[in-house]
Amino acid sequence: MIPEMSPTVDAVKHTVVPIVAETCGASQGCGACAPGTNGPVCQFTLPGSDAGPELKGPESETRRLMAALAPCLSNDGVPAARRVRSLHVRPGEVELTLNIGPQCQGAAIADDAFQVLKGLLPETDIYVLHAQR
Repeated sequence: MIPEMSPTVDAVKHTVVPIVAETCGASQGCGACAPGTNGPVCQFTLPGSDAGPELKGPESETRRLMAALAPCLSNDGVPAARRVRSLHVRPGEVELTLNIGPQCQGAAIADDAFQVLKGLLPETDIYVLHAQR
């Protein structure tokens, strides 16, 4: 009998690790969702710096990554820069910290951001975190 295999991403042969939302604790979510054409749209964004996200690493690379992330982070009218607390780019590693909680659509937004980064940087360790309140 052949053991059941975990799904993999064919291009890199890594096991797919789904990002799962925390339960909101209420049947109507966290209260920060607005109706959208494809389901609820998360409106919850933690307070950020007026100066924008903290970007560390080569300037051209941080700009390229922020531009690539913009469509998945600003799909509900909140500017992408407001959703990013920090983006740190180091050799072989990228760490993105979001100003959005992991509840409700926050997990889906984090997963979208991870997929964008992994598509651009297939040989890089990628960490997508949620900022602490």
